[in-house]
Amino acid sequence: MDNLYKYFGQFIPLSEEALKLLAGTTEIITAHKGEIMIQQGQVNYYTYLIAKGLARGYRVNLNDEVTDTLWSEGQIFNDVTTYIANMPATKSYQMLEESVLYRIDNQKLRALYTTNFEICNLGRIIMEEYVVRVEAARKRYHDLDASQRYEQFLTDKPGLILRVKQKYIASFIGISPETFNRIHSSRTKKGKNKHDLPPLKEI
Repeated sequence: MDNLYKYFGQFIPLSEEALKLLAGTTEIITAHKGEIMIQQGQVNYYTYLIAKGLARGYRVNLNDEVTDTLWSEGQIFNDVTTYIANMPATKSYQMLEESVLYRIDNQKLRALYTTNFEICNLGRIIMEEYVVRVEAARKRYHDLDASQRYEQFLTDKPGLILRVKQKYIASFIGISPETFNRIHSSRTKKGKNKHDLPPLKEI
């Protein structure tokens, strides 16, 4: 549970008692590539912290999948709507690699809010930070052209460009897969890619 404690500890210092209580809400699980952890339209009962692996959040819009979040090691994901209001999730979350996750039982965690002030405060801070991060990601690429969005992604999420399918990245930053591939190929061929990236493979 060391990674879990480290993650929680970045928000507020926690006592040994609080850490033990949190451990009682959590289990370590493995998740397979392609596995859906949270299903759009269904109530979700868990929060996940990625110890190893990748996940994407996506919505189905007119039969098209729109990827609007990407999460990697040391990041937490959940559906805010179902967590706060116990309503069906507004998007699905899918694992993109074989992964190891900390699975936190939301009901057990929320029960601790009434008995432990530290955990109550921690839950509030984490949810506020989560909402701010998601909103910032949505706005970050809004006023940028396609090339700038590509470069911004490399800065925001170094290394993910070689771990995530280009069609998911293109959807995440709001450009077509064809435009994404053209920009990447141009940067690579001209030697202008400061990240020294090889040509992409559609994995």
